Amino acid sequence: MSLLPVPLDPGDRGAAAAGPTELTALLDTWFYENVAAGLRRKVSGMEQEVVALNTYAVENVPGVVAVSLKRFDENLLKSDSDVPFPDTLHLHRYSARPEWRGSPIMQSVPWHLKSVVCHRGRSTETGHYYAYTRYSRHLGPSSVWLRFDDAGSPCVTQHPSVCDDPYARSEAVIFLYELDSDAHTAALMMLQEEEEQRGLLGEW
Repeated sequence: MSLLPVPLDPGDRGAAAAGPTELTALLDTWFYENVAAGLRRKVSGMEQEVVALNTYAVENVPGVVAVSLKRFDENLLKSDSDVPFPDTLHLHRYSARPEWRGSPIMQSVPWHLKSVVCHRGRSTETGHYYAYTRYSRHLGPSSVWLRFDDAGSPCVTQHPSVCDDPYARSEAVIFLYELDSDAHTAALMMLQEEEEQRGLLGEW
């Protein structure tokens, strides 16, 4: 399992009028535009504080990806910003392999949402955790989700869609996505066939 610690700016609590920030946009920022401030480097022989740009890539093919949405700020207070999240992620767009990153075939390989962990409360010192997990193997609108909440009565309830739940969108802190291994295998085979065809054309 791979962990992606994705920041959510807690200072943006009052920016609801600008519209929600989607999880996919936060992932794009984390992979490609991760700004690190307060670093000390020698510039022209003198130590200075600099700002750097970190970029990340997916080196291997994780079977399960845990996206940790960092809602808590340095004062341990939580942001309840609305963050829409998708039923599927396509992580090969962040691959360290250029041939995968640039391939529409590989970019179509999905990781399906399996579970969501939520926190209700204003800080790390107070609140309550509950979770959703996909119960049925069906994807999309026909999916059946179960909510586990030991403060509820009953503690297990059935839900049609977690992605449309406004409470999950504002309280989710961890998303678990699972690779569609069949789709990944099929994509690899199609990619290999494409490469073989290009090789044959090159021989002509």
